[in-house]
Amino acid sequence: MKRLAIAASIVSGLLVAVPIPAQQKLGDVAGSIKLKKSGEQNVVIDGSDVGQTSRRSSSSSGSDLLNDVLADCLDVSRALSSLIADAPRIKPIRYSDGWRTELEDIGARLESFGLELNMLPDAGPYEAAYLNAVGGFDQVRQGYDEVVTATNSRTVVTSQLKRSVSDGADTIEKAMTEIRAVGRTQTANAPPPAIDPIAAAESIRSVCARFGAEGSPAFRDCVKEQDTAKNALVGRTPPSVGLDTAAFNKIRNECLYEWPANYVNRNACETRRAAAASGR
Repeated sequence: MKRLAIAASIVSGLLVAVPIPAQQKLGDVAGSIKLKKSGEQNVVIDGSDVGQTSRRSSSSSGSDLLNDVLADCLDVSRALSSLIADAPRIKPIRYSDGWRTELEDIGARLESFGLELNMLPDAGPYEAAYLNAVGGFDQVRQGYDEVVTATNSRTVVTSQLKRSVSDGADTIEKAMTEIRAVGRTQTANAPPPAIDPIAAAESIRSVCARFGAEGSPAFRDCVKEQDTAKNALVGRTPPSVGLDTAAFNKIRNECLYEWPANYVNRNACETRRAAAASGR
């Protein structure tokens, strides 16, 4: 039902700007959003990109695709929030042509990303976070409709409306955090990736560059310490720390997530948590 609500919200928002026949397909609406310019001319949004989901990578995982779409939804929501933060407040209220053009661009992006959000496949374990994001997006969409009304009627964009749009964007951002948390839980017990020597060497160089120029004593000492920690990680196994495979994988994946490049800190993380889990 929420997915259908998005499409309904988009159509509703378009009707605020310019009435269209009820039977017209949503895809035909692109390019018909109109706002009055100060000279009473209509500006038409170019909606050629609306609904173009093909720009997403077909190889993206469910969570990656969801996060990609939500990142765009968040970006345009923040753009709307930023625009209305500087809305005119002194009467008589006048919205410049530049304001109206920017608002129209935001409207087209809201429409496009809303369609993508609506057409995503089943979110599976991320469904709760997805629904939260949809709620936030609906709130931003409603806010956009009200901003269009205020612009065309030359009335003030209220503080309450500004707060509502900002809160909607915050909800989307929180949902993205929830999705990442679910993803970590889903992969916690999965076999961790093996340490790739080439990637490890690059990570170590990046970490140690903070301590001195490559080849300097401080740099060499850092590399030696990182290499020692990396070798400790490679040699560590579930039996060596008294844990079963699932518990060991969970700890390893958690420490990898927290310390992707710093092998000294990752090794310390594993050592400490494995000891706590095994009671050794």
